[in-house]
Amino acid sequence: MSSNISDNAIIRGDVKLGNNVHVSDYSIIEGNVLIGDNVIIGSSTHIKGPIKIGKETVISDFVSIGTPPQHSSLKFDYNETITNNEERKILIGEKVIIREFTTVHKPITEMTQIGDDCYIMAYNHISHDTKIDKNVILANNTQIGGYTTILHNSNIGLNTTIHQESTIGSYSMIGMGSVINRDIPPFLLSIGNPIKVKRVDKFGLEKHKFTNDQINEVQDFYKKMKESSMDLLNKDMGSEFIKNEISLFIESRRNNRRIISL
Repeated sequence: MSSNISDNAIIRGDVKLGNNVHVSDYSIIEGNVLIGDNVIIGSSTHIKGPIKIGKETVISDFVSIGTPPQHSSLKFDYNETITNNEERKILIGEKVIIREFTTVHKPITEMTQIGDDCYIMAYNHISHDTKIDKNVILANNTQIGGYTTILHNSNIGLNTTIHQESTIGSYSMIGMGSVINRDIPPFLLSIGNPIKVKRVDKFGLEKHKFTNDQINEVQDFYKKMKESSMDLLNKDMGSEFIKNEISLFIESRRNNRRIISL
């Protein structure tokens, strides 16, 4: 299958397109860019490599991907991002949806990453070196500081602000308008400015097909930990699936000072 590239689009540099790629009017793709099969790119979108985009991803109109990071220690260099420096790249997975006016910045050190099956709604900012795991939802106007990690199956509510170097555990639910200035362990519903834990997100876990026994185990885990004031970093607590998610959360953290109070 051939690709459908608008006559008004600009493609330059080492750009490799898969089969059945659609690029709309006035979009620009440049640098070292690899785009998988059946990808759709809307109008007036700008993509600057090095970047890899997985198959069946949809990138909407007026999206900017691959521009320089916003960091006070760096001089803005527009042309630097179209070099073929594979050590600092953006990786976007398969079946990702990125809606209008979203920005995804090039990393400072290693990689800015969006995992498979993520839904990035309009007006989101994904900063340098942010790593978003698979099946994450970012509602409109989520603003993310650099070096943030959001683990799989999390849901970030409208107008959320995330401090740099934060880690959000898997299956987290963040209420709208929250300001995240602490690392948030998995399975929890949190909300507020500053962010506070409300409870285990039972409704969310049910949506993800957790059994009643598993949900009860998660609730008991956090209840016992709160009552005993035991350290969350004790990996021996809880059943195997809880240990796995707690271990992933701990291994993903960049800042060891900021776990949220339960």
